[in-house]
Amino acid sequence: LPNHVTRFTERDLFLILSSFPALEVFDIDVDAVLDNTPLPSVKTIGKLLLLCPRLTHLSLPILQGPESQYDRLDASTPSDSALCALHIKIVRISPQLRLSYACKTLREALKDKFKLLRRETIVLGSDRWVGGQLDENDLANNSDGDADVRWG
Repeated sequence: LPNHVTRFTERDLFLILSSFPALEVFDIDVDAVLDNTPLPSVKTIGKLLLLCPRLTHLSLPILQGPESQYDRLDASTPSDSALCALHIKIVRISPQLRLSYACKTLREALKDKFKLLRRETIVLGSDRWVGGQLDENDLANNSDGDADVRWG
């Protein structure tokens, strides 16, 4: 569905992927509407891997990132998860968080929950990050190498 704008929710993902349990690669390229609908989250990714245990590559249009500094970004994941590559076009975070904190927290949670993911196989906010706070120190001190992400 290239160049299609939709309200993209975790429910949509479950409906699609529950029909294809043997799926190994899922790449959906739609422009997601940024409103208050329940967006896919780290927990959603864990549930998707329970539906599709052979999924190795996942590309989503949008992901809900950390909502506070206390957000643990929990996910139930299969112990033998095959996910080794993740691409997220837009990451939405809380208006109270800074880019550097949100990026580091999300990346660490993903690597912790999904053991085959590596820093170089996780692409977050390739189109942009939405919400949060950005200052010059975030760009100057961002040791994660994500200073080139677009902030929307």
